[in-house]
Amino acid sequence: MDKYLQYLMGAGVVVALFGSMIISTEMVNMVAILIGLTIGILNIDTKETLLFLVATIAITVVGTSTLIALPVVGSFLGSTVKAFIFLASAAAIPVALKTIWDLAT
Repeated sequence: MDKYLQYLMGAGVVVALFGSMIISTEMVNMVAILIGLTIGILNIDTKETLLFLVATIAITVVGTSTLIALPVVGSFLGSTVKAFIFLASAAAIPVALKTIWDLAT
């Protein structure tokens, strides 16, 4: 099962990098969200939770703030980083809910 989830993560990265060149941005974001939810539900272990959630916060904050300053390349990189943000944020939702559940019980 672990090997399939590694392939799923790789597919998410490929979709985020090259998807907007081939299909519409909305479809890329939807696929990234579905892959991210699957990764968050099946792949993130308890010992990886803190690092994963911190990395998700970092890519969300840095990705949205720095691309505004790049007018020429920012539009191309913006859709790619946005797809990564959708992937990571969607994966972070079940991980955060699992963490809250574990802390509450």
